[in-house]
Amino acid sequence: IKLGYISVDGAIKESDSAFFERMCGLISFYAAIIQTNSLSGIFDNVYIALSLFLGKPNVLGLSLGWTWLATILNLPPRTITSYLIVSFLEQASFAFNQRFGVNFEKLIQFLSEKYLPLIPSSSIASKTRLEIICKEILSSGHKGGIKEPVGRKIGP
Repeated sequence: IKLGYISVDGAIKESDSAFFERMCGLISFYAAIIQTNSLSGIFDNVYIALSLFLGKPNVLGLSLGWTWLATILNLPPRTITSYLIVSFLEQASFAFNQRFGVNFEKLIQFLSEKYLPLIPSSSIASKTRLEIICKEILSSGHKGGIKEPVGRKIGP
């Protein structure tokens, strides 16, 4: 049985593409959450309590996203890897560039030069998209030209 796939009575009921899409949605959501400065809404009381207890504005924070990305880049790439990295960088590269600056550019340089060639040929579309994202980040990152993701700021 494949780990993480939806199964019923031991039989997998989810295609690879549906699984990849679901995982990319989850990692995009995660990337959006870690870069927020404040979480408001239904969980205000819980969030305020955690923030006061931990003394942080966001109990998750960008450092956990950095840890996730570094962990992924230290594992051998699989077919899904490039899909996940693309989804993550589309959401988090703006905040990562602001927070980590030159170190983020070094990580993208490593990704572009060392990691991309290792990605399986079975994920050529996402590999190509990842190459484009890396080039965009490296060409505009140090100038602060990485585009802010849609929906990052809520309100007027």
